[in-house]
Order: sequence, then C-alpha cells, then structure tokens
Amino acid sequence: MDSGELGRVIDSRYKSWTKEWHDVPDNIVLPRVCPIRLGKTPSIEGPTDWYEYVPLDAVADEIRVINIMPSTDHSVPIIAHIAHCPIHCEVTFTALSYRWSVDGAQTQIIANGQKMLIKSGLEATLRAVRMQDKVVPLWVDAICINQSDTTERSRQIPRMGTIYDNAALVISYAGPATNDSDLALEMIKLIKELNILMMIWNDKDEMCAALYKLLCRSYFRRAWVLQEL
Repeated sequence: MDSGELGRVIDSRYKSWTKEWHDVPDNIVLPRVCPIRLGKTPSIEGPTDWYEYVPLDAVADEIRVINIMPSTDHSVPIIAHIAHCPIHCEVTFTALSYRWSVDGAQTQIIANGQKMLIKSGLEATLRAVRMQDKVVPLWVDAICINQSDTTERSRQIPRMGTIYDNAALVISYAGPATNDSDLALEMIKLIKELNILMMIWNDKDEMCAALYKLLCRSYFRRAWVLQEL
C-alpha cells in the first residue's frame, strides 16, 4: 500500500451486486473469523489484556463486523466478537447510525475476550440494540475502523457509503426512549400509511408534538445522517 501498488481480489459471485431493498433476512449469516494478536490471552470471564486491532486485509477488501452477544440481563457488560470478512460475501450485518458522544466519558466492554474502552454513548447504544436470544452482527464506525490508524481511516471512511449499502438494514438510534417517543413512532407509521400529513393533523396534536420533540434531538442535526440513511 505504501508503494501505491494494490490489487483487489473479489469473489466473482459478488462483482455485479447492486442495492436491492428487502426485508431483514430470516437466516443471519455470522462472520466467523475473529483474529487476535499473538501473545494475547483472551478470557470472557476475566479479561486481563487490552484489545489490539489486527490489520484488515486490503487485497481481500475486508471490513470488521462485531457480533454483539445476547443477554437477558440489560445490566451485564457488553460482550462482542470482532470479526473480519470481505465486504462482498455471504455475511449478513446491520449498520448502525447514531450520534457520537460529545464528552470524553468511556466505558469498558469485552472484545474478543479482551478489554476495550469505548465512548459511554456508544456503549448505551450497543445495549439498546443487543437482543436477549440472538447475536447481532453490527458495523459501527467507532469500533470497526481502527480510529488510531490514520492509514486505515483514510481508506475505510470513503467506503462508508458502500458499507451501508451492503448492510441488510440500518438501525437509526436517536437516543433512549422517553415518555412520548412511542407516540412519535406511531405518528411516523400513520404518515407512512396515509402519506398526507394534513389529513391527520387536526386530531393528532399530541402525536404531532411528540414527533416534533423527537426530530429536535441532536441526532437529526448530524450531517452524517443523510449519508447513512
């Protein structure tokens, strides 16, 4: 890469892929290759080592996908397996659209049996999307791109449009639930079904107010939302 010589190897089955809108697939195909640095001793129960990124294979056109492990207890730490896979392959993943934390507060999670610090806002987002009985394969920029590697960042950030385009779906996390956020979501469903806002404006004042409050959240002030959605 430093010399400017780079070849790409793509499975011929995926060369002609274009975006197709579809429902969430019934059968989720998880990435299986979760590399770790030599000399590390992974442990889910009591990790002692800090996670260090393994470089992506640029020739294979790799990305990282994190498998968020399920839990019935919302309070337990996030356990994730960070996997590598080609961007065009049979792996199914969800892309995450969220608001980065503005403060520097960090929280520890377990990644590949090692300790990792992430922003507290992202940790709360991962808790919100974590399921009770199923693994969630997720692409999220703050983890799936090695933010301390400028070479990797300069290569991966321009590809974000392609990554989101190849996701099975995009989860938009606008923040935690409030006492009227469910009303706002009901309003969105009504608008989608009727397609004319004025038809329901007069008798849905409370729902309109809830939707206004939802759209005033800082998430919707992010320029990245336009690209991600």
